[in-house]
Amino acid sequence: MSRIKRSGSSTFLMELLFNLFLFCLLCSCGLLFFSKSHNMTKDTTALHQAVSLASSVAGIFESGDGTLEGLKDVFPYEDFGDGSCEDSIIIYLSDNFEFCGASQAAYHLIADLYYDGYKNGSLEIMVQKINTDLVYKLTTNFHSQTTLGELMEVSHE
Repeated sequence: MSRIKRSGSSTFLMELLFNLFLFCLLCSCGLLFFSKSHNMTKDTTALHQAVSLASSVAGIFESGDGTLEGLKDVFPYEDFGDGSCEDSIIIYLSDNFEFCGASQAAYHLIADLYYDGYKNGSLEIMVQKINTDLVYKLTTNFHSQTTLGELMEVSHE
């Protein structure tokens, strides 16, 4: 009687295919993980840059006289009055948060000035991607001091 000798190659081939499938599955999970972590890093970097820039704008504004003139002296800007506030400017920023023109901009910072009393008001600073979500928003309040001359005028009336 003759026996048919089977080779062990079919078992080896099945094991090889299973290992290849497992490797591909783990690689796809790893790529998803690295892709998401890269996106989170980009978002975190953008948030950090936005917070730094908004804080700088707020600091310059608070050291000024309650108008946007101090900002206009420091930052390249365009007027952005839509009638909803007293004064407004827009600053265009590239992907790296460097100042640029409107055509190259990936982000913009909008500073809206609102007055809510005689010498009281607030500056609303918004950093956002062009035509998309808000990255960071900061509101700073101010009160301009009354000068001695203004007090004298009020007391004479």
